[in-house]
Amino acid sequence: MLTKTDIMTNKILKYRILQFCLAFFITNASAQIISSNAFLQGDFVEVGMAPCGSFGSTVIAPDGYHPRGDNDALGFVADPAKDGWNVGSPNFVGDYFLPGTPEEGWGLTINGINYNNNIQCGQNEILGSIIDYTNTSSEVSATWEGAIDGLGISSRTSIPNNAAFFITKVTIVNTSDATINDVYYMRNVDPDQGVYTPGAGGDYETTNSVVSQNPNATNTALAGATSAVGDNFLGLGSIDSRAMVTHGGFSNRSALDIWNANGLNASGSTYADSAISISFNLGALEPNQSTTFSYVYILSIDDIDIEAALNATSTVSDIACTTATLNATSNLTSTGYWMVVPDGATPPTASQIKNGTDYDSVTAVSSGSGAVTANVETPFNITGLTANTSYDIYFVSEDATPAFSTIAEAAILTLETCDTDSDGDGVNDDDDNCPDTANADQANYDGDAQGDVCDPDDDNDGILDVDDNCPFEAYTAPTITCPTDISVPSDDDNCGAYISLGVPTIMDNCATTGNALNLENSSNGFKNIPDFTSIFLNSGTATISGWINPRSSNPIFPGLEIYGKVFEINKWQHIALTYDSSTLKIYHNGLLIGSLDANLVQLIDIIENITISSFPFLLDGELDEVRAWNVVRTQVEIQENMDTEIDAQPGLVALYHFNQGIAGGDNTGLITVVDDSGYGNDITLTNFTLNGPTSNWVEGKTFYGVTLTNDLPAYFYTPIVFLSVLPPSFLLNQQFWLYRLRK
Repeated sequence: MLTKTDIMTNKILKYRILQFCLAFFITNASAQIISSNAFLQGDFVEVGMAPCGSFGSTVIAPDGYHPRGDNDALGFVADPAKDGWNVGSPNFVGDYFLPGTPEEGWGLTINGINYNNNIQCGQNEILGSIIDYTNTSSEVSATWEGAIDGLGISSRTSIPNNAAFFITKVTIVNTSDATINDVYYMRNVDPDQGVYTPGAGGDYETTNSVVSQNPNATNTALAGATSAVGDNFLGLGSIDSRAMVTHGGFSNRSALDIWNANGLNASGSTYADSAISISFNLGALEPNQSTTFSYVYILSIDDIDIEAALNATSTVSDIACTTATLNATSNLTSTGYWMVVPDGATPPTASQIKNGTDYDSVTAVSSGSGAVTANVETPFNITGLTANTSYDIYFVSEDATPAFSTIAEAAILTLETCDTDSDGDGVNDDDDNCPDTANADQANYDGDAQGDVCDPDDDNDGILDVDDNCPFEAYTAPTITCPTDISVPSDDDNCGAYISLGVPTIMDNCATTGNALNLENSSNGFKNIPDFTSIFLNSGTATISGWINPRSSNPIFPGLEIYGKVFEINKWQHIALTYDSSTLKIYHNGLLIGSLDANLVQLIDIIENITISSFPFLLDGELDEVRAWNVVRTQVEIQENMDTEIDAQPGLVALYHFNQGIAGGDNTGLITVVDDSGYGNDITLTNFTLNGPTSNWVEGKTFYGVTLTNDLPAYFYTPIVFLSVLPPSFLLNQQFWLYRLRK
């Protein structure tokens, strides 16, 4: 049983909407119009329409329908569970009003005079007939047309596929030569769905309530009735500020009294055998002026069905502070014209709507036009409105004759609170986690109130992104595991001993891995090599460094040995050479392994042959993070920067990250090693396969956010250790030796 009045709260609509639809219909004969009655069968709703436009057929329903009314007539029935007409308990609900006195119908109040069609046309004061029946892939519908006292009425009832509701859309036009004042429209029903529905209690009494009443922020009016047993719901409502709903009374015949709730209840709830009603205040209609509105019968208590049903009554949609969408339909394939004017302004003529400019003393707020296909709803975007302001909208279409259609009119009230989008990313500021910075994806790594593009601390680890080397990985203190203690034997026969200081093992959650360059053999080479001679001669000092990862015993140097250091296979190792105008120093993994007196020419020969030439550098392995400086880097500086990728900075004249391409992928044509120092010392690859795991761009070294320092040399020897370089002629013969001399 419906006892709560918050079914609609925050669930129905987010807009203030007043109905507007311009609908004209073509006539098609159909077997579903039987003895001037129309029968509509949807997936889960069936409706019988009497010849006067009220619901409740005056003849027996055709085979295949599910009537539960007297004499097999059909009012309306539904399968709100949507599980099949012969499934469930109850298998379906209804008839909703035919038991007892079949109170259901509609009427008009015109200048204080009431006209009604009701009780299966037992009361039929507005003459007309069902003129159309359609059955499309999306809905079934029937249209009734009639006239009374200078007003033409077109009323189209439709059941959308898969819906537990049906909609009636009404267009009323003044066909007279004079203004018709105080026009009201009403619909009235006595809910009796608990009588014939199995397990619903068999009572004529229902709990009737006003669920939502105008005025309100969503312009929603909804009355509901629930059976005593089973929560079988019948709702009657609309999203239109002109609508009011009531409960109470029974044979309600005055649209004016319903709108004013004279003798009826405009709020609260009662348990009674009484009616629920809806009324629209349509105001005055000028000659040839029309107005359109919609309302819906809802046959399911499910919140989603209720929301969908009410949304279906909306044809002026997406009303915001300064914009709205007008959805218009014409019976003509033509050009449609619309105009927005201030609320209450003198209505425009068809020609004035077409011109779209100021007329008489009225200022045109906005106007526009577009092609319209007959009987197809066309959206028109309305702009230039002001927040929290009421407007009148007029629409007319003109065919090729040329001839204008009837002018249609509606009213809108724009939202008071604007859904602005300051950064233009398609997300309104109220919902945007970075309202001043475009971020359509709303990415938010740490799930806080700020999106990634505007959050100063994206991983919320207390370290600002500008200082965080892993801004999207919350800081976890790295761990460092030192190698085992070193034991040095005491041997009287030796006057010295070599001691190797192992590198600690690092675990870091902020490690990064880019690409490297794999050299397979001596056929892999380089072109456009920087002129290191001129670069270094200008300063007289130099540093060159990089990471190597040998993959086989194919020598870099004879025996893979530099000054007593044998390189390990399949392991990244760092090499650095520095020159201070007189002394060459060699570092391995940040530790000094030797030095010697040398001149700059010798240094340049060494550097070019070790790092960037195809001869004699016969490396079968990878290169990564190669750098050239025109300054001397200290051991501390080498250690602090060797295990991280760096950016351009003073003194750095060549910087190769080798991060191009797809690791191990098809990189055909990607032959440039980019210099990121800013000096433009790019290098061109020659004879590289650039596809597969070798002779290609491959996965590089993993760099950690950890710096290890040690100012002790990695190798000790007593009493003397030094390096010597053979004459340059040996370099030309692709041989490079570093000698270790012992006493």
